[in-house]
Amino acid sequence: MKKLILGSSSPARQTLLKQLKIPFEIMTPDIDETPQAGETASKLVKRLSKAKAEALIPKAPGAILITCDQVGDFEGEILGKPLIREAAHKNLSRFSGKSITFHSGLCVTDTDTHKCEETIIETVVTFRELSDEVIDAYLNHENALNCAGGLKVEGFGITLLESVKSDDQSALIGLPLIALCSFLDKQGYSVFKAASRK
Repeated sequence: MKKLILGSSSPARQTLLKQLKIPFEIMTPDIDETPQAGETASKLVKRLSKAKAEALIPKAPGAILITCDQVGDFEGEILGKPLIREAAHKNLSRFSGKSITFHSGLCVTDTDTHKCEETIIETVVTFRELSDEVIDAYLNHENALNCAGGLKVEGFGITLLESVKSDDQSALIGLPLIALCSFLDKQGYSVFKAASRK
């Protein structure tokens, strides 16, 4: 069976993949993630997921490679990472009582054949009405400055939400496990056999 490589430095994605109890290695792609002019959120994540795979294929012979990307879309605006507290607070104030659609792109590639299975999973997140006090408390307790829009749902971010709608709840954290398991199977990679070898 081919080795499995997660093409991501994201601790959240690594934690999700560990839930399957299968061995994997980590590689980090180095690509330009700047959106192109007029590019929609879904087109951006599809392009970036594929570009990450293409950047790593030459470095990972004989492997099944998992690459992904996630972007939030708020009223047609692609959400970046706030990086500073003031920007995160401003974002969360704008999101109060409204919804964001997170687009999670996934690409599972056989590095020998270059056969790629890919998809985009959409997750609609609706926020509660958020006071400045709630936003401040959240930002005091959660390091979310490197998360799209400032929302870290795998932590205290869940307290800000009214609802989450998705075909795959794990997609919101950055790695859609339902689609991943299906794609691994299509690539001839058995999760159960890999888990029993670990």
